[in-house]
Amino acid sequence: MSDETESNKGNEDQPEEAQQATATVRLKFDVKEEMTRLLQPGHEFLNLNPFDVLKLPFDFDDYTLKRHYRAMSIAVHPDKNPGVEEAQKVFDIVSAANKTLSDSDKRKACMAVVEESRRRINEHMEKGYYTNQENGKRMVDPEIVIPVDTKIARERAERLMVTKLFVENKIRQEELERLAQSHKRREEEQRIHQERAKKFEEQQQQHWEQGRDKRIGDWRNWQEDGSKKQKISGLKRPVLKVEKRSEKDKIEPVVPLPTNKS
Repeated sequence: MSDETESNKGNEDQPEEAQQATATVRLKFDVKEEMTRLLQPGHEFLNLNPFDVLKLPFDFDDYTLKRHYRAMSIAVHPDKNPGVEEAQKVFDIVSAANKTLSDSDKRKACMAVVEESRRRINEHMEKGYYTNQENGKRMVDPEIVIPVDTKIARERAERLMVTKLFVENKIRQEELERLAQSHKRREEEQRIHQERAKKFEEQQQQHWEQGRDKRIGDWRNWQEDGSKKQKISGLKRPVLKVEKRSEKDKIEPVVPLPTNKS
């Protein structure tokens, strides 16, 4: 559990630099709690939200980012947790979140997600999703159940909505990548087919060119030998012969028997 709240108690009257120095020393994270949180079921999607990974408010500054990252990375560092197999994985998750928010372009994209989440929350409020129903709770999304009109409820709704938008963006990105790969694969198959067809045509043309001299020679030999004037032999018109029969072979005509008519 974070001790950030306790570290700020009693330091309100100190200069800002002194407060930051004190807070830096006292900010600590429980190793087991953080590992359990960052490896909970569905963490592949939940950890897409870098704000939640580093436990940062949406209006954080560079100092707060460095402070949270330093404290959390030290807590889950593999060297600090020898023999813990999950330590490296959790450390990579924390490092990836810090890398995302440290990059100016990616940070702007993350803040755009936050603004979109606030817009959707305002739209839900206009539609009456925050009215007092069912003991002060109303279903906004399947993942979001929020009490009525409180600051804590608003912040919780925004954080849940931000996570949901990060997941939607990830799914959309994977779908676009899948479509791009499919399109690329079809183009590659078409290119291979065209290359094979072209190669086949070239081979056919090459064989035709190679046989040209032989065809010309055969044609000339045929003309010289006079094959065109030669008659086809071996086929004769059949000769009809009259059949001759002896007296013995002649067949007597059949005489019909008389019939009795009544």
